[in-house]
Amino acid sequence: MRICPFLFTVPALAVLLLPCGCSSKDVSPPPPSAESFSCSTDDGWLISGSFFPAPPASAPASRVLLLLHMLGRDRSTMLPLVDAAVRSGIPCCSIDLRGHGESTSRNGSPSTVSAFSPGPDFLAMQNDVSAALGFLKDSKGFQSSQVVIIGASIGANVALLCASSDKSIPAVVLLSPGVVFRGVGTLTPAASYGSRPLMLVSAADDEYSASSVTRIVAAMPQANASVRSFDSGGHGTDLFRSQSALPGEIVDWILKLP
Repeated sequence: MRICPFLFTVPALAVLLLPCGCSSKDVSPPPPSAESFSCSTDDGWLISGSFFPAPPASAPASRVLLLLHMLGRDRSTMLPLVDAAVRSGIPCCSIDLRGHGESTSRNGSPSTVSAFSPGPDFLAMQNDVSAALGFLKDSKGFQSSQVVIIGASIGANVALLCASSDKSIPAVVLLSPGVVFRGVGTLTPAASYGSRPLMLVSAADDEYSASSVTRIVAAMPQANASVRSFDSGGHGTDLFRSQSALPGEIVDWILKLP
């Protein structure tokens, strides 16, 4: 696994013209600053990501979040969760899964998710997680025992699959998981996940994920699961828009982990 040199980026400062009667406190605060990075997987993909450090005044972080977006999206869709986490003193690492966003180079040739076949191509996203864990360890000093993996849709399935094989991962959060997405199943990983904490989130109007959550929990003989169900809200990271309090709820759950 190779880690490439970092590129440091700071959000541009916008000049805001406030109408009469408005004050600066009416303006939303800027998003957290990000440090861009790239790392290589064992099977030749160059994975791009962003690392969001906790504010300098925060106490040393005991946790870091590794964020996996859903199919057809990119790491920017995780920003509402990043914002809530960083403001609570939890750093975040958000990556573009292979074939998505800026992660479209394999062995020097362009490749996108549109060319993937269900099964092996998506199961190999475990290698993207391994590369990101390597970056967090080698460049940021975080052990896998400090990393909470949070995934949405296919990212949720990959998160559970990775945590089931790496018992040092302390907890995962699954947004709209499925029993099977693109050949990546969750019932077998759930059965071997053990008694580690697990948070599952879905909405009733996303019927497949809602029913999948029930089946995943039932497959866990030592379930230590917190289930958050909404009447509506859609799928995956769409829930961040429809349920604006959800990022804060997830962060609160993480802060209470042992």
